[in-house]
Amino acid sequence: MKRPGFQHFPEEAPKPLVWMSKKRGVDNSGGGQVWVTSDKWGPLKDQLLHMSYGQSKLYVVLKEEKNGQMQGGVSRIPIELSSSAMRARINPGDGQLYVSGLKGWQTNAKGRGGLDRIRYTGNRSIFPVH
Repeated sequence: MKRPGFQHFPEEAPKPLVWMSKKRGVDNSGGGQVWVTSDKWGPLKDQLLHMSYGQSKLYVVLKEEKNGQMQGGVSRIPIELSSSAMRARINPGDGQLYVSGLKGWQTNAKGRGGLDRIRYTGNRSIFPVH
């Protein structure tokens, strides 16, 4: 039965790329996503990054198509932020990532606010990218 004002969704609605567990401390409140467009980001160029406002973390989103269905996961980028993670942007001038943050409701941020510059140094990193 269709209720007035509500859209009826088919039984097989599009599936999300990845579920991020709140119970396991992966993310309890997303702070946005950004595509890495800079050549200065080495192996992460053209990858999607996810910011966790709630956990103050940065993730690379892994994606793969398998039998016509997209599937994915996330891998944490091992950095410590000055506050939560949200509203990230790649600066077209220097090609680096800038992440803003603040301490508020449902975040474990250590600082009241912050603006972090995150850059790829070229040093060896061990985490999946594909």
